[in-house]
Amino acid sequence: MNINISSMIMIGLMIVSWVVGFYFLQGYYDTTLIIPSLNDYIWTTPFKGILGLTSIFTAVTLLLFFLQIKFKQFFHQKKYFYFTHISNHLLWIAVVSVQVKVILFNLGICH
Repeated sequence: MNINISSMIMIGLMIVSWVVGFYFLQGYYDTTLIIPSLNDYIWTTPFKGILGLTSIFTAVTLLLFFLQIKFKQFFHQKKYFYFTHISNHLLWIAVVSVQVKVILFNLGICH
């Protein structure tokens, strides 16, 4: 299987998200986590708050990889290839930034 640089970036962002999540969970010893939203706050467990979004988008990324292997001709057309990979990169950057925002928000409240 030919793995290109775009796939390596997706895998790297996914690994960074899991590492940030597990690193924060090791040092965060509270029973609740506060997720700031636009008008309200969401109270949840630390695992769901930090790694819930990561696990959902890991499944989406793995599905994209399997679809890319299965329908190789469709995804090697330039416009579909660029659309799927760029949107997945932006998605993982958003996931990591949301994780960091929630982490910094909770560390500011608790400490």
